[in-house]
Amino acid sequence: QIDISGSPIEDMPKKTEFFRDIRFFESEFDGIMPVEIVIDSRRRNGILKPATLRRMDLLGSFIEDTPELSRPISVVNLVKYSKQAFYNGIPKYYQLPTSQESNFILDIARKSKDNGDLLRSFVDTTGQVARMTTYMRDMPTDRMEAIEEDLLQEIAKIFPEERYEVCLTGKALLFLKGTKYLVRNLVLSNGHLYLEK
Repeated sequence: QIDISGSPIEDMPKKTEFFRDIRFFESEFDGIMPVEIVIDSRRRNGILKPATLRRMDLLGSFIEDTPELSRPISVVNLVKYSKQAFYNGIPKYYQLPTSQESNFILDIARKSKDNGDLLRSFVDTTGQVARMTTYMRDMPTDRMEAIEEDLLQEIAKIFPEERYEVCLTGKALLFLKGTKYLVRNLVLSNGHLYLEK
């Protein structure tokens, strides 16, 4: 019956400059703890296929609609930016390429000198595995758990299990798992003490 909840920064002294800095970053960047979504397309260059990019974009929209998560960053942003750049920077072209545009826009994304390092930041050298990064706001662990569950359900809908392998990681989820294990072990050790008496 014990209500278990915690937050990554709840035990920090609230009047320190460090704490104010954390709150500043949280408000300016919509989060403080990274959540990484690793997407394995299970085939070489599968990430830059239009179907995979569309799926990643759908997941990105879901993340954007979750108030506790920041706008995600991934190869999708780079591809949209490449299309916009091709059309002289006109904002309405910040979107995924159509099937007719796909080959030359993706070629721009791959070969542009400025984009090369960005592409390597989000996609492995084989083009098979990519990551999406979002940041989670400070919140109680029960809400973190609900967000994780929602993300897993959405991932299962968007990425068919037989074609993609997707996993969640990052400091936010490590904190959540660590808290759960800690509480579980405390309960188990208290139970053992009670039985020994």
